Amino acid sequence: MFLEVTKTLRKTTNAPIALCRETAERAQGDLAQAQRHLDELWQAPQPRQVDGVAGLLYSYVHQGRVGVMIDVRCTTDFVARTAQFQELCKELALQVTAGLEGDDLLAQPYIRNPRQSVQELIEETSRQVNEPITVQRTVRWSLDDL
Repeated sequence: MFLEVTKTLRKTTNAPIALCRETAERAQGDLAQAQRHLDELWQAPQPRQVDGVAGLLYSYVHQGRVGVMIDVRCTTDFVARTAQFQELCKELALQVTAGLEGDDLLAQPYIRNPRQSVQELIEETSRQVNEPITVQRTVRWSLDDL
C-alpha cells in the first residue's frame, strides 16, 4: 500500500524517493494526506525560464588545418548536458568545417543527409529534447585563409 502511494508521489511530483516514502508512511497510505505532507516539506526546483542562458561552446579541429567554434543555445543546463544536444553540437561543428564560407548555415543541406537541411536537423533535436535550440554564432579558421 505504501509502495503504490510512494510511486504515485514520485511520478507526479518528481520529489526525492526517500521523501515520498517518508510522507507515504506518515500518511499511512492515504494519497491525499501524503500529498499535503509532501507539499509542506518539499518545494520543486524551478527551472530557469530565460531563453538562451544555457548551451555549449563546442570546438572542433580537423587535421590541424581547420578549426571551428560554435555557440549553440538552449533553455536549460539539463538539456545542454544531454547526449542528443551534445551530438547536435558535434554535427553542427562538422557542418561548419565542411560548409561553404558565407553560406547561411541553417539553409545548407546537412552533410550526412543532403535531403535534410541543417535547420531541419536542429528542429528534430529540438523536438527530442522539448526545448528551443538556436545557433548563436560560428567561427571557422583555416590555414588556407592565411
